[in-house]
Amino acid sequence: MEPASSSIHISRNNVNWNQNSPGATQSITVVKGEHVEHTRKIADTLNGLLDVLGLDNDQRQEALATVTDLRTLADDAEPEPGRIVQLYDKAASVAVAGSGAAVGEAILHLVRHAFQALGLA
Repeated sequence: MEPASSSIHISRNNVNWNQNSPGATQSITVVKGEHVEHTRKIADTLNGLLDVLGLDNDQRQEALATVTDLRTLADDAEPEPGRIVQLYDKAASVAVAGSGAAVGEAILHLVRHAFQALGLA
């Protein structure tokens, strides 16, 4: 008979702990990356605004690539801070590049908020 197992999952401020018998194998998973929530929000908002940003075809392709890059970044538990800054800046730039720049201000707001929350401002 294999020993029972125990696991602890820590995600930000939430802790779930399933404890079984003594001598059990235990594993701890720590979900890092405070940037994840901000990055996903920026990616999702940019993606959702694509049709109203007034982007030409090249700008739209750049915006789509930025959304993809942001989603990849969100999956990285410990990205380089410089990469976060680079992609957030790119999202902000592409969001105001078209004729719907006023709508793109929503992305600028999210980027500024993320920079402050992550201590990158």
